[in-house]
Amino acid sequence: MHYKGKTSKICHQNLILTADFNSIAGFERIENLEAYEKVKAIWLESNALKKIEGLDHMHGMKCLYLHQNKIPKMENLLTFSKLAILNLSHNQITVVEGLENCLELTTVDLSHN
Repeated sequence: MHYKGKTSKICHQNLILTADFNSIAGFERIENLEAYEKVKAIWLESNALKKIEGLDHMHGMKCLYLHQNKIPKMENLLTFSKLAILNLSHNQITVVEGLENCLELTTVDLSHN
């Protein structure tokens, strides 16, 4: 999957990323987002994502919306020390783990897993 040229909104300061392929393409992987290292919030809901990956270079991430995917495991969240909001609802998560470095986390939605 290649995101280049498919993003629908990049804020002027490169802080918010949404994608125009949400809910239509059913992507299974997060990749090729290296150019967006300063992103603070990302919406990748309603796809067919099976793994939290390809975001570890986004150290300033504050809001991560991965609801309505097919993610079975919480992983690769250790670099998100500034994460405040995490939405993993409507996935297939069975074990809650890997949040020990998310020191600013205030909201976690794991409903409907």
